[in-house]
Amino acid sequence: MTSKRLCFVSADGERFATLEASEEALIADLLEAVLVELHPSESVVEDAAVNYAFRWRGQLLPPQRTVRELALPDDELITVEPQFRNQALERAQTTAPDSVRDRDAALPAPISETSALPATAGVSGLVSRSGSDWTSMPFEDELMSPELQRRIEAAIHEHNIQENLAAALEHNVESFTYITPLYVRVRVTADSARNAQPVLALVDSGAQCTVMSQACAERSGLSRLIDRRFRGTAIGLGRAEFIGRVHMALMELDGEWYECSFAIVEQLNTDMLLGLDTLRKHGMCIDLRENVLRERDRAVPFLSDREIAEARGLDSAPARNETDVNVQRLVAMGFDEASARSALAAANGNLGLAASLLMRPGIEAP
Repeated sequence: MTSKRLCFVSADGERFATLEASEEALIADLLEAVLVELHPSESVVEDAAVNYAFRWRGQLLPPQRTVRELALPDDELITVEPQFRNQALERAQTTAPDSVRDRDAALPAPISETSALPATAGVSGLVSRSGSDWTSMPFEDELMSPELQRRIEAAIHEHNIQENLAAALEHNVESFTYITPLYVRVRVTADSARNAQPVLALVDSGAQCTVMSQACAERSGLSRLIDRRFRGTAIGLGRAEFIGRVHMALMELDGEWYECSFAIVEQLNTDMLLGLDTLRKHGMCIDLRENVLRERDRAVPFLSDREIAEARGLDSAPARNETDVNVQRLVAMGFDEASARSALAAANGNLGLAASLLMRPGIEAP
C-alpha cells in the first residue's frame, strides 16, 4: 500500500507536523492524527471533523474522501483550520431581524458546513452575494500570500533541521565528537637509511597519490629530485598546486623499507599524506576496529592525540584549542558562548553530551 508524505500547519502558522499517510486514509481519520501531533497536550481530537478542517490550495477537503481520491501530492502543505460556524452563527441567525433572516433565506443550505468564518461577523457579512466566494475572505488571502508561505516554508525547514539535530544527539552522538586523524611515524630518504628524516604521515585513502609538502621534501633531502615537468593542480575540498614529483624515494615504516613516489605541493597542513597509490602498491590495510595500519602480518598502531602533539613538538595547547573548537561548534548551533563553555565543563569536554544538556528545555548548563 502506497503512502504520501504530507506537511500540515496550524492556521496561525506556529505549529507544524509531517505525517506519512496511506492513500486509502480518510481525511477525517487523518485530521484526528494531525490534531494529536499539533496539540499533544490539548483535548481537541473529540469531534475533530466537526471542529476542524483541512484547507488545501484554497479549498476545503471533504472529510469522507480519501487521499487518493483527492490526488494529494507528496510534501504538500495543508492548513488545519478551526470551524467557527456553530453557536455564534446560530445566535446571529436567531437574533437577526426578520428582514435580515428573510434576505438571507435564499442562501445555500450548506452555509453551516463552511469553515474559517469569523465568529464575530453577522450573517450578511459572512457570505457574499455569490455563495461561490466563501473562500475569498481576507483571512484566506492573507494565509495564502507568498510572503506568509515563505515564512511557513522557512519555519518547516528550521523545524526539520531541529528534529534532525535532536535525533542525531540521541542516536548519533559520535558525530559531534572530535575524531583523531590516522597518523603514523615514518622516515624518508632519497637513498641512504642513515640520512632518513622522521616524518609525521597522515594515512589518507581518499588521496589518490602520496603527497609531501615542499618544506618536508627539503628537510628530507628530496628537493634535488623534484621533476618540475610534472606540475599540476589537485582539486578536492580545496585546491593545491603540485610543483613537481619525486619519482622514487625510500620510506621506512616500523622497521620495513618501501619504495614510494611523492607529489610535492607548496603548502600542506601536514608533512605528508600517505595516499592510495602507496597503500595499494604495498597491500596496506586500514583496520579501524583495531586502530592499526596492517601490512601482511604486521600491524602499526595509529598515533594517539598525545603522540601526534609530541611528534609535532607541541605542548598541551591542542587540548585547549579542542575546547575552543567545540565551543564554536555549539555557538554555531545557536547557543551562547558562556552556556557552551559551562555545558562542556559539566560534560567533561564531551561535545555530544554538552549539546544534549543545552537542548533540554528548561535546563540551563551549570
